[in-house]
Amino acid sequence: VDPQSGDMGLDITFCRQYMINNPNVDMILIPVAEGGTGFATNDWNVGNVTYENAVSQIQGAFTDITDLQMKGFLWHQGEADKSPTNRANYSTAWNAMMTNLISRTAVTAETPTILGGLYANGSDAAAMDIVLEGVADARDYTTFVTTSDLTSFDNLHFDAASTRTLGNRYY
Repeated sequence: VDPQSGDMGLDITFCRQYMINNPNVDMILIPVAEGGTGFATNDWNVGNVTYENAVSQIQGAFTDITDLQMKGFLWHQGEADKSPTNRANYSTAWNAMMTNLISRTAVTAETPTILGGLYANGSDAAAMDIVLEGVADARDYTTFVTTSDLTSFDNLHFDAASTRTLGNRYY
């Protein structure tokens, strides 16, 4: 979540599609994303501030709304971990995070989880997509969303049209 004008994410399109197709269902999105973060940068490992904030946000939502149900987990991260050294440890770090998340929040082993690829700006991004897809393939109820055909405005972040496409693919 970033207050900067013009920021947007795939979540907006995802929510719109969900609400169109499920008009009688109330939906709450628990925002825990933070740009430029990774496992290698000590953001998403158990005990890191960003991760612990995410746990707190999820726990708080379920404390405040007692009949809330966790229906999905959207994960779009990897740029900070795409170097060869960092991506070699990614699967282990991601699985440790998920194991801890499952033990501390309403996320379960059966919670549908979606991981998305990076903008295709070179061999490190392509290699990271292989890692992300492998993480998804190794876990039940988890899938990977491809991004190889999407476009960027700065050779790193998806442009608005591609961000909307990504949201539709996540849905």
